[in-house]
Amino acid sequence: MDNIKYRNNYISGTVNINKSGILQLTTSYSDGWKVFVDGKESKIIKVNEAFVGTYVEAGEHKIEFKYKTPYLQLGIVF
Repeated sequence: MDNIKYRNNYISGTVNINKSGILQLTTSYSDGWKVFVDGKESKIIKVNEAFVGTYVEAGEHKIEFKYKTPYLQLGIVF
């Protein structure tokens, strides 16, 4: 990834790849992660038993990973 931005619960950047494949971050997998490729939600993949990733088609893309603690809103209600 290039042009990487990292904040609490947010990682973004761009990729320009010749072949479709899986983009893996060395960030721990959790159900709270969502990923957006060019603004459209994509599927999160658990990579190498521990890390978060997603499938990316060949070409140039903006990738955004957003994290929201699972069940946090439910816990606030109770």
